[in-house]
Amino acid sequence: MTDSGAITALELDEQITVRAEGTALRGHLRIPCGARAIVLVAHGSGTWRDSPRNSHIAGKLTDRGLGSLTMDLLTPAEATTDLIFDITLLGRRLLAVRHWLAGSPYQWMPVGLLGVGSDAPVALWTAGEPDVRVGSVVVHGARPDLAADRLTRVLAPTLFVSGGADQRIRRCVRTAAALVPAPTRITELGVSTNPVPRDRLGMWSSYLASVWFGEHLGTVPQRP
Repeated sequence: MTDSGAITALELDEQITVRAEGTALRGHLRIPCGARAIVLVAHGSGTWRDSPRNSHIAGKLTDRGLGSLTMDLLTPAEATTDLIFDITLLGRRLLAVRHWLAGSPYQWMPVGLLGVGSDAPVALWTAGEPDVRVGSVVVHGARPDLAADRLTRVLAPTLFVSGGADQRIRRCVRTAAALVPAPTRITELGVSTNPVPRDRLGMWSSYLASVWFGEHLGTVPQRP
């Protein structure tokens, strides 16, 4: 199903819990009928797994025949602390969720990583983990370069989306993309002379992510 306005039926739509290093993380798992892949969404600080923005992202992925698992990588209490900037901690938790997927009934599906906002470098950190199986990555956020040396280990095709008028941030995105050895693309939304509202940037980014994952997560694999 594409962006025709039709609603794709869901095979599964449920709240889940994944334990990571003794912490119970909450997530929302959506699997459309006939899904061929699944995208693990790390959504950044200031929002939660079922926020309107994340529901919109999940809907766009569903329309492309892609499942989604939108995760809160911090508990509500942690989300008000400096842990929102701890890329290594959040990366380990995202990696634990990826391992959870590998042991789930959907383990046969290719997996993509989507990192939004402050979790953009977290997705790249996870994609750079040795031996982790990731088919594609999309990041939309200010500082993907904070993934540091992990960037040179990212082997999955990666789309970098940036928006806003801050040229310093745009340079950080280009720096990060240049370090990734896998095929990359940079899409810049909005220009300084014609600012775009944040909600519209989010809608454009969600659409671009769904297209990228639809193109890079392969054809329908055979169930075991």
